[in-house]
Amino acid sequence: MLGDDQSGNFIPKIGVDWNQTIKFGKNNMKSEVLNYTFDMVNSKLARLTLTDGVNPRFSIPSEVLSKPESDKNSRLDMVGFKFDDKETKYPFSFSFRDINDPTNVYVDT
Repeated sequence: MLGDDQSGNFIPKIGVDWNQTIKFGKNNMKSEVLNYTFDMVNSKLARLTLTDGVNPRFSIPSEVLSKPESDKNSRLDMVGFKFDDKETKYPFSFSFRDINDPTNVYVDT
């Protein structure tokens, strides 16, 4: 995000002020609480689901778009999943890494 100081001088800023860049309203409410779940669809596919923890939101009906069932016999570590790694300083983090070479990171938040 970029801005000007009171004298009109250009001041570079790092980050995003969500209140200035995204217009919130009835059809685009800001979520204060997010619920999340991770599950396995099969032995090679994990799924992250984010939902609003306070307000009901529209979801595509399952009759229109089918959602594969979770595979209760598969574990997230089978696809290199790590949650809230103690090596990080962030309160919510997860990653997917190569199970044979953990230094090879596919996704890291």
